[in-house]
Amino acid sequence: MKSAAITEETIRTLVDAFYAKVLKDPDLAPIFTAAIGTTQEEWSPHLARMYDFWSGVALGTARFDGNPMRAHLQLPPFDLALFDRWLALFAQTAHETHEPEAAEHFIVRSRRIADNLRRGLAERTASA
Repeated sequence: MKSAAITEETIRTLVDAFYAKVLKDPDLAPIFTAAIGTTQEEWSPHLARMYDFWSGVALGTARFDGNPMRAHLQLPPFDLALFDRWLALFAQTAHETHEPEAAEHFIVRSRRIADNLRRGLAERTASA
């Protein structure tokens, strides 16, 4: 059932459903499994961080303590066009888990985040 409200529970549902799709995507999965791993034990800490991250983004909580840009800069270079695939899967999942207004709340923020990360990673590539 889609949620009209954004709650900690619906954030977990969104994050879990999204990363399940990422792990099935032939282009995204290799990047994520190389960085995180393939087992539930390896993924659990990442998912917990993503719950905290999206809780901060969507609800204004302050549990997330990290630097997404630094984390992404530590990855081996990858095709920045993959951000478009990431955004498409994220938007699809947001619409599957939330009513339109709540889904848009996530989607608008995901686009800003992706734009910032893409810009930072492009600068790394340009200066290399």
